[in-house]
Amino acid sequence: MSTWIRRFTLSAALVSLSLLPAALRADGEDAKKSAPPTRNRPTREETLKKYDKDGDGKLNAEERKGLIEDQRKLREAEMLKRFDKNGDGKLSDEERKAMQNAMKDRTKGKSAKGKGGGDGDDKKPDEKSKPN
Repeated sequence: MSTWIRRFTLSAALVSLSLLPAALRADGEDAKKSAPPTRNRPTREETLKKYDKDGDGKLNAEERKGLIEDQRKLREAEMLKRFDKNGDGKLSDEERKAMQNAMKDRTKGKSAKGKGGGDGDDKKPDEKSKPN
């Protein structure tokens, strides 16, 4: 190999290596941006630490009641924050209706992905084309 080719190859390799850290950082940043959002939920260990009063590593019925009650309060607070448009700390009839509609829309979205044709219709494919 000629000296010129060796120098060119070595230069190209050095440039590639010098750009590698920046490329890796960019990939990491893109991965963070494209990663799905995580829910801010406690881990199993955190949950046990908070609610497992007898320390047996399991939640008995009484301990589960405390967990369920705290989760209910958290959901209520989230719903209030989301739907209490006038900020009075209560849901008016209009706000409650908006919440119910949002929950219906959410449920419809889930059922369309489940069993039964994907359109949320319970009729069999051959029954859909028949007039009622």
